[in-house]
Amino acid sequence: MPVPLTHEVISDLRRQFPTLRDDYFNYLMSVGWGETEAGPMIYEGPITSEEIYGPRDELAGILLLGDDFQGCCFGYNSKTDCYGEVSVSGAWEPWPASAGFARYVSGPSEDTT
Repeated sequence: MPVPLTHEVISDLRRQFPTLRDDYFNYLMSVGWGETEAGPMIYEGPITSEEIYGPRDELAGILLLGDDFQGCCFGYNSKTDCYGEVSVSGAWEPWPASAGFARYVSGPSEDTT
């Protein structure tokens, strides 16, 4: 069951990660972190891609926000302002700019920005 974050924790995360979109922070405050109803895991806060994939130039600027329990991670590219996924092999696959955080937690048919 997801655990919502407090306003204070969200404020701290916003200071640490000012480029992340509001839809991500709103989700963490209203629904929370943990396993979603659709199945993927949302982390308690962003982690650098280096923590999972090691130092890779092609993943510079990617913040990981969750995973699918099968080796792929959901992330945010702070350089291009888009969500996407990092494959098992560590390849970044950006989503269309219109694909918001809801795509990951609800599925592609629920895209919102």
